[in-house]
Amino acid sequence: MTNLEKIRNIVRDYQKYADRKISTYNERAGEIKSKYRPEIAKTEIVQNIYPQIAGVLWSEKESAKQKIADVYEDILADIKKWTIRPIKAETLTMLHCIHDFGVKLTINELKLIEIEVSGNLLASKIFSGLASEYGYQVAVPSADTLLRELRELKSFAFLAIDGYAGKPGKDGKFPGNDLLEPRKVNGISQGEFAVWEKLLAADFVTKNTSMQRAAELLEDSKVSLSYSLTEKETSRIKSLIDNIEKNSISDSEKKEKISALMQSEPDFAAKIDLMGGETKEAVVQLMSGKSKAEV
Repeated sequence: MTNLEKIRNIVRDYQKYADRKISTYNERAGEIKSKYRPEIAKTEIVQNIYPQIAGVLWSEKESAKQKIADVYEDILADIKKWTIRPIKAETLTMLHCIHDFGVKLTINELKLIEIEVSGNLLASKIFSGLASEYGYQVAVPSADTLLRELRELKSFAFLAIDGYAGKPGKDGKFPGNDLLEPRKVNGISQGEFAVWEKLLAADFVTKNTSMQRAAELLEDSKVSLSYSLTEKETSRIKSLIDNIEKNSISDSEKKEKISALMQSEPDFAAKIDLMGGETKEAVVQLMSGKSKAEV
């Protein structure tokens, strides 16, 4: 079970517990209302039913939020390891040497080096800068984006606890409204929870998208880096092909020049594969001797 799944399960378990208490409260309150006049029934409920059930709900609520906070800290600790993990000395020396001596590397050779930097944010960023010197744009996961999404997830999870008043009925009313405490920010009461907040709380376990986004970002931090071409390199390659097209008298001359170009740049075919759709199509057409009108 992942830490994100733990957060979901903590909320789910609390809401199931709350549902039982809400049902008990409404059942007992309904019995009293059927026996006494409204003003007497209200006093009886406020004095003898509400304190007991609201008290145990508050205790369970605070316990659930503490569990969520603890799991959140565990996630942050894992991210910290990924973010500030020391780079192995030999890896750092290798990256420096490649840069300082201008060693020419193909994309396959870069991917072999990638193995040494994977799982380390700082090393991945250094590697990304190195790869850009060869015309490759390497997508490195963003710690800022991940942390922002996790903070949002924690906020939603707390709302799913504090703002939970059960699932709304066909009449649109929430069965646990009477037991819901005022919304608080930094301990200061901000009035009642809005309907949209209660709906978000009720739907957290099954429909909250923040959890999915956070899970995807966490997964991105563990997978291989993705490659594309920098704009500068894309323009350079397209320019090379354009020049051959314009300065070749015949198809045979053009083919000879393209063949020579591919021999001088071993990564040429791989770079064309990494180009964007329309740009790649245009370059391939030029290399094959076809214009867009002919295709």
